[in-house]
Amino acid sequence: MKIEHSGDDHWWEGDMFKHDSSWANHGISGPGVKDHVKVYEGRELLGRVTICLAPGQEVGYSQSANDQGGSHTWTSGC
Repeated sequence: MKIEHSGDDHWWEGDMFKHDSSWANHGISGPGVKDHVKVYEGRELLGRVTICLAPGQEVGYSQSANDQGGSHTWTSGC
């Protein structure tokens, strides 16, 4: 299954909540642009950050982040 987001998503729905196993940041980077993505364990950006992606970064699998995500947001850095 592939799910794409173009912005912040503070409440991952059932198809994605705690079912994430790969991640990619295809966002646009530039001066003053929030271009990193932080994935949080809980919905509403609560809990620990399970993974943080820099611009252009793709992660095919991470044991510590697998099936742990509940929400994400764009940030200025990790």
